[in-house]
Amino acid sequence: MFKLVEFMQSFQANRYRYTEFFCEENIWWLARSLIDEGFDERQIKVLFFSNAGKSILLSNQRAAAPQQLVIWDYHVVLELSLEQQPWIFDFDSRLGFPEQRDVYLSETFPAQHELAG
Repeated sequence: MFKLVEFMQSFQANRYRYTEFFCEENIWWLARSLIDEGFDERQIKVLFFSNAGKSILLSNQRAAAPQQLVIWDYHVVLELSLEQQPWIFDFDSRLGFPEQRDVYLSETFPAQHELAG
């Protein structure tokens, strides 16, 4: 697992095509780049987050000040699974690029009970 973590930490977001506020296009280009780099397309999933109200609340996003939340109508990220470990690539996140899926989900989508107050 340590070698995998070390390998995943070698990814640099600035090596990939990025346009602010175009998460779906950024992820399409990232998927294309990873496939071109030799990753099997079956290891890649594109995750689309939204809801009926078109307002999802996310934390740890660069579009908001640290410790603040942001509301998007939708958000798109890429999941890459290596050695049965899923990693999330999110260009707009303050978390790692990539970040382990469980960490990404718990740190990006706040628990509803924590929002009251």
